[in-house]
Amino acid sequence: MLDQIKINNYKFMKKVIVLEDEKVLREVYKKTLSSAGYEVVGVETAEDAEEIIKKFHPDLFLIDHGLAGEKEGIEALPNFKKQFPNSIFIVFSNYNDFHLQNIALESGADAYWIKINMSLKDLLENVSNLLSGKRECLMR
Repeated sequence: MLDQIKINNYKFMKKVIVLEDEKVLREVYKKTLSSAGYEVVGVETAEDAEEIIKKFHPDLFLIDHGLAGEKEGIEALPNFKKQFPNSIFIVFSNYNDFHLQNIALESGADAYWIKINMSLKDLLENVSNLLSGKRECLMR
């Protein structure tokens, strides 16, 4: 499941940023993804993410729909997408709301996942599939 690129015997781990204001969830997602071989950074707010991504260029953004701070995740998404057009953007939420899903997808998300439907095994499998170029994923 290790998603790495190897060039001249140097390994480059895929980078994931987790934007989640609930500390326990943020730490669980970070630990789970790190243990699978990803380089992971977790942040609480979109404003924190804006600082981090200046140096940490994520291959995949996991963005909580409703973040603490000045901007919700969904509001920050278009700016992140503009800065990193080749990255993958996943919006996840506790709300199974068709309207919010449409807003996320129209704002540039590649997928919208419902947290309560997301086991850690599913998270890893879907992140791996997306980062390896498979655009289909189990969670919606």
